[in-house]
Amino acid sequence: MSLWELSKDGIAPVARTSFQQSSIWERRDLQRLLRDQIDVLGDDLMVVAEEFSNWVHSDLRVDLLCIDRAADLVVIELKRDDNGGHAELQAIRYASMVEPATFEHIVEAHRAYSARRHRESAEHPEFDAGEARQAVLDFLGWDEPDDEAFGSDVRIILAATDFSITLTSAVLWLRKRGNIDIRCVRLVPYALDSESGQRLLVDVQQLVPLPETADFTDRMADKEERKREARTTAGARDNRRFNLVVAGRSYSRLPKRRFAYEVARAALLDCDVPPESILERTEQGKRRGKRLLVRLPARMESADVRAFLAQTGRDPRRFFIDDADLLTLGDDMWMFTNQWGEGTEEFVDELATQHPGLAVTYSVAED
Repeated sequence: MSLWELSKDGIAPVARTSFQQSSIWERRDLQRLLRDQIDVLGDDLMVVAEEFSNWVHSDLRVDLLCIDRAADLVVIELKRDDNGGHAELQAIRYASMVEPATFEHIVEAHRAYSARRHRESAEHPEFDAGEARQAVLDFLGWDEPDDEAFGSDVRIILAATDFSITLTSAVLWLRKRGNIDIRCVRLVPYALDSESGQRLLVDVQQLVPLPETADFTDRMADKEERKREARTTAGARDNRRFNLVVAGRSYSRLPKRRFAYEVARAALLDCDVPPESILERTEQGKRRGKRLLVRLPARMESADVRAFLAQTGRDPRRFFIDDADLLTLGDDMWMFTNQWGEGTEEFVDELATQHPGLAVTYSVAED
């Protein structure tokens, strides 16, 4: 695509340039400018740290570490060249290292960040711990910290002049197979001559996923999950039922989906297991992510959940969404998948091992 200048005399192309040719440096200029105008990359972002490096045995540094309105962490990796280098590999490392960060970790990072900014320019305020905490709370719209709701996911944003085919292929594969929210934003510089001298314009476009297809790609991920399940059960559908005892309650002849649900429900409601633990410490949670256990945007009744799922392109038949089945945890409400082609017993065994207080026993019911 080209950028054109429109005037009464005609339409003329604006010359494309590069950040190198325009003497724009990656860290000194591009990172600094985006740091101060982060809504260029997303209008739901707050920068909490720059050049973040708070881990042992590594000198890796996150260009910009942000949070979003959903209280998720966002790793931003910047490249001023036209192929993106190995940005996706770097960002995955960064994401894995920041994932354990708690609300208080981010508050301390933001306090240190404000001190660094203040040293660079006295115009930027330096926060103490209380002021940094309040700044984060204000952005999230919270009255007080909520560690269970904070940092349940880590998003990745890669920003560069352009991206190689190998990089975009890797990103698309990670989104499709790994259920990872990773996106590519292209920053294309153009040089515009004017009476006052040359001006630099930047065309900002989200390349992956295309904004108009973001919901579509999420639906495709669900479709791919259904395909894998169909391949697993083709020709040998597992219709077994289970007798279950969990948290002192007994159930007879539960189908697989209900078998998994009742154990997960007991873990969440009876043993106070955080939803994030199920997503992060079970193989099904790691593989399915938000398709296994989904936090709803507000407390809802079943009819509202159906409307919400319809708006986001998800199939309500794939979740337990009857009023009695929705899971209320504190101020949050969650819903659990009812799609189990494989891995049901492994999932139950993992929860039973990790949380002995569930006192899980089960057997396959006789026909």
